[in-house]
Amino acid sequence: MAVTLAEIMELDVVRAGAPEVLSAHGLERAVRWVHSSGNEDLSHLLPGGELVLTTGPALSSAPERYLRGLADAGAVGVMVELLEDPQMPAEEVLPAGFVALARRLGLTLVVLRRQVRFVEITEQVHRRLVAEQYDEVKFARRIYETFTELAMHRTSPQGIVLTTAELLDAPVVLEDLMHRVVALAEAGRELSGLLGRWSEESRRVDQERESTWSTVDVGDPQNPWGKLIAVEPQMRRARVEMVLERAAQSMHLQRMQDHRGADLHQQAHRDLFQEVLEGRVGPLQAEARATAMGLDRGPGYLAAVARLPEPGPAGRGQAAESRRTRARRLHDTLSSTIRSQGHTGLLSTADDNSVHMVLALRPRPGRSMQQEMQVLGREMRRHVEQTSAAPGLVVGLGEPAEDLVEAILATPHAGQAALAGLALPASAEVCRSFTDLRFRGLATLLRDDPRVQRFAEAELGPLVLDDIRRGGRSMEVLRAHLRLAGNKSAVAQALHMSRPALYTHLERIQEILGVSLEDGESRSSLHAALMIHDAAEAARDARWSGVPGT
Repeated sequence: MAVTLAEIMELDVVRAGAPEVLSAHGLERAVRWVHSSGNEDLSHLLPGGELVLTTGPALSSAPERYLRGLADAGAVGVMVELLEDPQMPAEEVLPAGFVALARRLGLTLVVLRRQVRFVEITEQVHRRLVAEQYDEVKFARRIYETFTELAMHRTSPQGIVLTTAELLDAPVVLEDLMHRVVALAEAGRELSGLLGRWSEESRRVDQERESTWSTVDVGDPQNPWGKLIAVEPQMRRARVEMVLERAAQSMHLQRMQDHRGADLHQQAHRDLFQEVLEGRVGPLQAEARATAMGLDRGPGYLAAVARLPEPGPAGRGQAAESRRTRARRLHDTLSSTIRSQGHTGLLSTADDNSVHMVLALRPRPGRSMQQEMQVLGREMRRHVEQTSAAPGLVVGLGEPAEDLVEAILATPHAGQAALAGLALPASAEVCRSFTDLRFRGLATLLRDDPRVQRFAEAELGPLVLDDIRRGGRSMEVLRAHLRLAGNKSAVAQALHMSRPALYTHLERIQEILGVSLEDGESRSSLHAALMIHDAAEAARDARWSGVPGT
């Protein structure tokens, strides 16, 4: 902090002079320098901000001109050594009207009734001033290096806000032009209550001339896109403004360099998802931040993951920018569809083909939450097909949750449901959960596990090899037999095969595999292995033919 006149008065060397304050105007003003002189006119020597040390005789010839010259030059105050008759009041020793004039001019006036060495006062004050200036240079350098490093590492707005809060030891908020919270760091303070009414409080601060909050615009001075706010920082205001300015510059530079053009709110949603999944945000803070971002508070939330089939070989040859465009278009389409249906949600782009969501649904009268989600899912698929000509959108669902953090933690499970749903035959059903995917969905998730593959090969390998060698259809017969629960009449009809021919096929299957198709456990094992085999074959066909798969 700068050295003030009041602090100079507390120095031992000054106190030894029995100081008496005759004009207290400006005692809290900062002193830029201390100047000692006996000249009767110093106005041409002072650039401003000085404390002048002088002796009584220097004032005798033209006291009024002396004081007016100091005031016009911008001096902070004058300290006069008066050694004549210490028993006489200082105002009687000074020229007539001198004290009153100092007060009118707003100058601090201090008299010293005992002799002191001016050089010691000058030395001590200057030492502190130089130390303060050096400290300011060190602080400015530290701030510069910190935010330069953040810019080099392309740190997200949330990361920059966290660093800013640490430097200021105060909560910091990044908001958009509509006073919606985009990024937040609480710096150890609980802001849930404030975030619940953030828009109102932020607008109120905008109207106040004096506030305990410090703010700075983010973006081009003529066209800002956000505002960075430090909530009640205790650090000196000049330092707070320096830190906020550097943080704002880093954010704007990052935004200009970000060729992906990531939307500010997309980044904010993604950061909140990440922090919750990493266990860095608790339920109250997560709920407050989500509300400030526009998510409606409701009786519950639903985790969902919207996923498109992987593009075929032609699609994999697209430029990276095209894939990012596809991901951004998917995100924007889903977001606008959710809003158009009267719902709100948090959306986080996971990759080029999927978006993680937490939805706050508002079911129409007569609809359950599940029915409302099915309607929303169909609208999502329809709009995605219209905007990007990408068919086959599937939405995996988690279990409804009362707590926002619980819902976000459920999104990986919803993602697995979406992935499994893509492996099922094409259907009008858009929304899938594990409750309706059953074992076929599990087989899809586990198909790449070597242990699962060894199991399927051990169960079915000999039969697959026999079909390859003979060009047979034993796998087809086994599939129908298991799907129709061993009903031979239904199997023969489904395969357009006579019953004697079917019996022959079934006997050959039992002989090759060495199991009985009438045994319940054998049938269960074969059915599981067959689903795993089919899931792996579907994935292979999709990869090589370009047919939408997983």
